[in-house]
Formats: sequence, C-alpha cells, structure tokens
Amino acid sequence: MINRISEGFSCPPPHRIVNHRTMTRQPFAFNDIIPTDGDIRKSDIRQFLDDLEKQAHTLYATVLALPESLFWIVQEDTEQTFSVAGFIENYENFDSCLDSFCVGFNVYFFRDEWDETVSDRELTDNLYNGEDRFEAVSRDELSVEIFTGEFPHLLACICRQAILGNEPLEATPETAVQYGFSPEEMNALGAQIARCNRRIIAELREDYERLKAIDCLHREPESRPEIRHKVNTIS
Repeated sequence: MINRISEGFSCPPPHRIVNHRTMTRQPFAFNDIIPTDGDIRKSDIRQFLDDLEKQAHTLYATVLALPESLFWIVQEDTEQTFSVAGFIENYENFDSCLDSFCVGFNVYFFRDEWDETVSDRELTDNLYNGEDRFEAVSRDELSVEIFTGEFPHLLACICRQAILGNEPLEATPETAVQYGFSPEEMNALGAQIARCNRRIIAELREDYERLKAIDCLHREPESRPEIRHKVNTIS
C-alpha cells in the first residue's frame, strides 16, 4: 500500500511515497535520555550513517556527496533541510530529545519496475513518469537493509539527472574523486552505472522517436492573429 504524504509536511514535494507509513506520536518526558516514541532523533541518524559507512561504504560515500535536493534530512519542528554533510556539520546544534527528523531521497523507477510497484487501482492516479521518493519517518524505517534495497533506484535517479544535464555519470577517476570512492569501489559500482545509463538512454530514445512522429512538432507555431475591434463613433 502506498500512502500519500500528509498535508503540510516539510519534506520536498514528492510525486508519491514508497514505504511511507503513518506513525502515531507518543509523548515523552523532557528528561528522557532515549525517547521511546519511534521518532527519528539525531543519534538514530548518526548510528545509521555509522552502520552504512561500515557495512556499505560505497553507498555511504554516495549519500555524503549528494546535495539536499537528492538526499535530505529535515528537522521537523523548524522545517530546515540538510544534506548529509550539512547534518553532520550541525550535529551538535540539535537537541538529543526534542528534535525529530525525517530522512528522504529521490528515486527513479523504470517502466517495468513502476508497473510492479504501483497497483492497478493506484495506476489511475499515478501516471508513469518514473519519479518517486523514499522517506523514513520512524526509527525502524531507517536501516541499512532498507536503504540498500532502495539504493538502485536512487542511483538510477542520479544517472538520469546527469544524462538530462548532458553530463552522464561514468566510472572514471574524476567520479571516484567526486564521490570519495576507492578504485575498487568505483569498479564495483561501474557496472551498475553503465546498466542504468543504457536503460535511461533507451527510454529517452523511445520518447524521442514517439515525439518525432508528431508532425505538428516540426512546424513553427502560428502566431496569434491580430484582432481588430471596430470603433463606433457617435456623430
């Protein structure tokens, strides 16, 4: 079941949400050292990033280099958005018990993946464009296991954005430096990047051929004819 985001929430506007669940907020005392309400606290994000760095360093290096437009952390009370690097830089400024966060990132689904992800009923309200986002709003959703499963869709989003910007992502020494990959990590990720690029280019070519077949797109649009109004004069 795919739930839409609640009105007024602070994260960047999505097309729809994958794996988002509505969470019941429970009160906690101000002197609680470890809140038990399920909200994501700064220590939860720090633990997630530490685990990600140890268990999947390539993924950690990727999100560390991404801007907040692709991977974001939102402080819910202030609605301030941070990149991963920005969150780490401001870590000591957050309150351990009072500040809660959501963590999200953009993803891209290829057409066959979209059809498998969205039910027939929801397809009527979610016409395919491939764009989506994942969002974690509770502590149990913020795990290396879940993120690892969603990472291919994040990588597809990164690759597609790069291609549309006419700067395709490639497994080069420059990319390794940009994302902080070791040569071994760059080689391992290179096959995934190449596969994403091939599929994205194939989709774009299909769209291009479909649009090229529309005759009116080859003609300059006609200018709007000037409308002259007859002015009646009173003699």
